[in-house]
Amino acid sequence: MKTALKILGIVTVFGFIGLGIYGVKIYRDIKNVCYELIKYELGGFNEKGNYVIKFWLKIKNISILKINITGYNIDIAINDTKVGNVKGNKEQKINPEAYSVLHIPLEIDVKRIFGLLTATEFAFKMSFDLSKIIISIRGKMAAQVYVYKYKILTVKTIPIEYSVTLQEITNSMNNPSQTKC
Repeated sequence: MKTALKILGIVTVFGFIGLGIYGVKIYRDIKNVCYELIKYELGGFNEKGNYVIKFWLKIKNISILKINITGYNIDIAINDTKVGNVKGNKEQKINPEAYSVLHIPLEIDVKRIFGLLTATEFAFKMSFDLSKIIISIRGKMAAQVYVYKYKILTVKTIPIEYSVTLQEITNSMNNPSQTKC
């Protein structure tokens, strides 16, 4: 009887160690989601006088569990000049090893931004050479991890750091099979 209890104890300990290792792997997978800007749309000026640019961020869940993006806080820069911040808390589900697209509407306060730029910088940034316009996004997302219907983990800081030229986004819009994720 004592031998059976020892074996059961050893199996239980190794089971918990295995679950812990597996949990760390899942946590790393969630923190290392693949993301890519795949589309943009110039929306023009809105009623507030701000210029609207819409971005689509493709997110791939590389883990084997379903995740829900529960919020994001993203700074967007054009050629290293911060042009805006976008926050959202709309829940978005991403199935295991699947894709989802996050819509990011950016409103640029043109008067404030252009006040920060010299005439030379403004002319450069407004050039029509899309390969010289670099969009950078930096921030974080929050997510919850689910097994079936049960939440097992909340990750509050999934880092986002990504830079791409408008030319690269345009190329991926024209040829979606060449995306990175």
